[in-house]
Amino acid sequence: MRASACALDGTPGRVGEAADLAFVPEVPAGAKGVAIKHAHSQDNPEADWGRHVKQAAEFALAALGRAFPQAAPFTFDNTRVIAVGISNGGGAVLRAAELEGDWLDAVVAGEPNVLVDGRAVARCTTSLPKRRC
Repeated sequence: MRASACALDGTPGRVGEAADLAFVPEVPAGAKGVAIKHAHSQDNPEADWGRHVKQAAEFALAALGRAFPQAAPFTFDNTRVIAVGISNGGGAVLRAAELEGDWLDAVVAGEPNVLVDGRAVARCTTSLPKRRC
């Protein structure tokens, strides 16, 4: 029996029969189960979550400049940037807080989808610039 898959256009396909599959997992002989693109692609998109949050903030500053040219330029120095996320987004904003630079003013992470060593402790930090706890 051939494994079912999903083509790039969303239609059903079969591994080995369709050339345009969205994801083709490496399947050992006799393997059973379900391979999911996010979990089994070996792409690791989480590694770039923090960088993606910063890119979104940079885009937002540019969009503000276009929407309000009389008040431009909007920069990280003259605009308060607060990153907020829940679940995977919570993990992303925590990764953003780890990035170098004086660009992020605050982070709110609700139920962040992260794995940490040891015991998790909530604490107030003054490591972010311009703010006090």
